Amino acid sequence: MSKSRHDVDEGVLVRFWALDFLRRTVMDWPLSDWPKLMFASEGTLMIESEDQVLVLPPNRAAWIEPQRRHRMTCFGPTKVRTLCFHPNSKIATPSGPLHVRPLMKELIVEICRIGPLMADSTLHKAISEMLRHEIESAPPIPAFIPLPSDEIARKAARLILEETDERRTASELAAEVGCSRRTLERRFCDDSGMSLGRWCQQARLLKSVHLLASNETVAETAFRSGYAGPSAYIHAFRSHFGVTPSSWRPVVADG
Repeated sequence: MSKSRHDVDEGVLVRFWALDFLRRTVMDWPLSDWPKLMFASEGTLMIESEDQVLVLPPNRAAWIEPQRRHRMTCFGPTKVRTLCFHPNSKIATPSGPLHVRPLMKELIVEICRIGPLMADSTLHKAISEMLRHEIESAPPIPAFIPLPSDEIARKAARLILEETDERRTASELAAEVGCSRRTLERRFCDDSGMSLGRWCQQARLLKSVHLLASNETVAETAFRSGYAGPSAYIHAFRSHFGVTPSSWRPVVADG
């Protein structure tokens, strides 16, 4: 790090990025020594890291460890609020997405409003400490799936994640990535520990969160996610996430 960069960061506890997107956007974040908390006050994010994919409606956030590659996809109009913490920060974070309770939401929005938190400000230090407590005590949410590292399996996984209402069959996926169906299924199973069919089901359940967060009804979401009816969708959703689809409704936030 250059001396000028070091001087800029001196005394900073938390800095922020406030980005508003009007349409579907894909963004690769640069590597950083600063861990970050990613949150959408409006809209839905999909975060793809080296080994997993997770989806964040407005009542969920993700903790990104330093020097971890990650790609962010906004599904439509989205307000992204990202907090970056000094490398010396000592925050014990649970694994997986975090439930954003009202106080955490307000703290994130307030930090993005007032600017970076500085160590020489008593108020800023108090806000930083409250935020640390909220992050460390936030309940984790099972809203992610493992991402295959095998090149062919990962290419197929990305095709599945980029689907809209049209769903490819296993044979169609295999043809698009240039291998046989049996080879693709074997690589998925060996790499992710899940069958191709199971991975597709969980990926489509994850993506359905975007529809729920956009106030689609459970019946509409079930149909667009490939289920015969709401009952089958609700059963699959509860089996995977441990909660019903209605619990994923967005929390209204300013900022």
